[in-house]
Amino acid sequence: MQTNSHLSRLVHDQAKNYGNREVLIYKDFGGSEWKSYSWNQFSDTVKKVSNALLNLGVKVQENLGVFSQNSVQYLFCDFGAWGIRAVTIPFYATSSEQQIQFMISDAKIRFLFVGEQEQYDKARRVVSMCQTLERIIIFDRNVRISSHDPNAMYFDDFLKLGENYPRQTEVEALTTNLARISIVFGVVILLLLFISFVLINNTVRASVFARRFTIHTMKLVGATRAFIRAPFVRAAALQGLVSSILAVGMLWGVLEALRRSFPELASIVDMKQFLMVCGGVIVLGILLCVISTWLVVNRLVEASKDDLYY
Repeated sequence: MQTNSHLSRLVHDQAKNYGNREVLIYKDFGGSEWKSYSWNQFSDTVKKVSNALLNLGVKVQENLGVFSQNSVQYLFCDFGAWGIRAVTIPFYATSSEQQIQFMISDAKIRFLFVGEQEQYDKARRVVSMCQTLERIIIFDRNVRISSHDPNAMYFDDFLKLGENYPRQTEVEALTTNLARISIVFGVVILLLLFISFVLINNTVRASVFARRFTIHTMKLVGATRAFIRAPFVRAAALQGLVSSILAVGMLWGVLEALRRSFPELASIVDMKQFLMVCGGVIVLGILLCVISTWLVVNRLVEASKDDLYY
C-alpha cells in the first residue's frame, strides 16, 4: 500500500497501516546481535524525539548536526526533526575536527548528535571553538563522557525528555500548519491556471471573430473548410505557446515570493512535480487555443453573411 504523506507524517501514517509489522532490522555499530523495530515502535520513538527537541528549545528551521555512522538513531533524529520542521545536517562520520568546527559554526548548530567514541571525542575537542554549540547528544551508551563535560547526554536520556509526548499538541500543530500551506499553495496554482485559461480562450475567440469577414470571403471563392482553418490553427498554437509561457512565468514568480515569505515551503515543493505542472500548463494552453480556434472557425464558416454582423 502506497502512503502519500509529507515526511513529517510518513512514519506515523505508516504505523497506522502496518502496526506491529517489522520495519527495521539492524546491528549496533560493532555489535553482533540483530535487533528490530516495528512500525509502532518507530513512530513512538520519532514522537519522543520531536517532543524532546521542543523541550530543549529547538525552533522551526533550526539546524541540528548529526555526526555518526549509519544507525537507527540517525533515522529517529531525521524524522523527529522533520516533525517539528527543524533541519538535520549530516556530517561524514570520518570528518576531521577542523571540518566539523567549520560546519557547526557555519550552520549555527546548537545541538549535535554523535555516534561513537571517535565522533564524541572530536566534538568535545572543538566545543570551546564553536560559540553556538550547547549540547552533545550521544547515540552509543558505551561512549565514555568526559567528567568535564556537563552538557553531554546519552540518547536514551534525551528520549526521556519526550516520554508521554508532553509537547505533542505543538508537534501536531506544526505539521498541520505545513499541510495548510500546501493546500493554500495548491489553490493558488489552480486559481492562476483557471485565470490563464479563461484569458487565453477569450483572446482566441476575439482574435478569430475580428477576422470573420476574411473567413467569409475565403468561403465565397471556394476554399475548403480545412484550408480556411489551417492558418488560424497555426496562429492559435503559437499564441497558446506564448501565453502558456507567460503563465508559467507568473507561477514561478508566485512560487518564489511564497518561498521567501514561508521558507518551510522549500521542504514541500517538489521541483520535479512543479516542472511537470509547468509542462502541463504549456500543453493545455496550446490545446485550449487550438480547440477554441477550431470551434470558432467552424462556426463562422457555417454562418450566413447576415450572422456576421451580430
